Amino acid sequence: MAKQCGAFPFTGSIGGVTGYKRNGQYFVKEKSTVTRDRVLKADNYARTRENSWEFKHAARSSMLLRRVLWPLAKLMKLADGHLSPRVNGLCTRIIRTDPVNGRGERRMHAGELEQIEDFAFRKDTNFHTVCKVVTSSTIDTETGTMQFTVKPFDPTSRIDAPEGATHFQWVANGGAVNFNTEDAHFDFTSSAHYALDEPVAETIRLEQQITIAPGMVLLQAIGLVFFKQHATGAFERINGGVMRVLQVGMTEQAVTPNKPVKQRMDHIEPSVPCAGEMPAAPESSTSPEVIAATVWPPDKALPADEPINPSLPVAQQPADELTSASTSDTDQAACAAAVQEVKLLISQEKRDQEQCRRLAGELATYASMTPIDEYPD
Repeated sequence: MAKQCGAFPFTGSIGGVTGYKRNGQYFVKEKSTVTRDRVLKADNYARTRENSWEFKHAARSSMLLRRVLWPLAKLMKLADGHLSPRVNGLCTRIIRTDPVNGRGERRMHAGELEQIEDFAFRKDTNFHTVCKVVTSSTIDTETGTMQFTVKPFDPTSRIDAPEGATHFQWVANGGAVNFNTEDAHFDFTSSAHYALDEPVAETIRLEQQITIAPGMVLLQAIGLVFFKQHATGAFERINGGVMRVLQVGMTEQAVTPNKPVKQRMDHIEPSVPCAGEMPAAPESSTSPEVIAATVWPPDKALPADEPINPSLPVAQQPADELTSASTSDTDQAACAAAVQEVKLLISQEKRDQEQCRRLAGELATYASMTPIDEYPD
């Protein structure tokens, strides 16, 4: 790929070349000949459209995750500056593990959400390399209550603090997100400041209360923040904190059915008979008895519970008794006669219509060749 070395780099298309920016550098490439309509409609771009939809869903899911984890990731600055593309990649990997939906329709909530628990919010720092404290957490998927607990421990052997730090603080972030409706809520709590050179003798317990609804994914994230205490007693925040998603839970009916996908169907216009023309009998295995029954006027149909009258033809028998009424030879002969009569009526209607069309054509020809004043009375 060609790089732009001029004093005024550009992005966009000029003539037959296109300039673009990647990783802080400007490049140039030949302008693509693929049009938007071709990508949206051509059959050989079907896989491209499927990947595009899943990429869009991954980007929206990444936005929701970053929104519910905002107190730790941005407010406490426990994540690096390249969090957005890395979370996009995480959501893409989770979407691809969806075993329920087909390609192009896979969903975030149906994938392996446990992968979020192993995600490193700092690319070069792992939570377990800084904090070796044993923690526990609980998520109540019915009430939305989340609780984070740390038993007494010695920070000198369990926490690898950055240089200059004198105290640390636990922070907990609970979140609930629905990846279908894009609804998200979060709650944030923090502990007191604890000295790094003194054992923690009490049990630390942080609790969050989240407003939940059916179909939501619940997340509980924790963080470790470091401070430096001055002689005045004030605490100054220093770099080196870490965070992780401790647990992922799901409310009932979390895997909600997707909206039905509109599929393109070839529309076939039904043949409409001309005025006065009777519809032709269907070319199927329909029995003569059923054909005869369909000819009988609906307003004269007999009730279904009326007994069979042997003096009536088969076409006038009740519909639910038609099968049993047509078993005898006499009924079959009557039915065949009714079908023949229907065919004669149809052929007669066709002959009449053909004659009308011929007469109309002769009249039109005569009208176009004869002056108005010569029309007969």
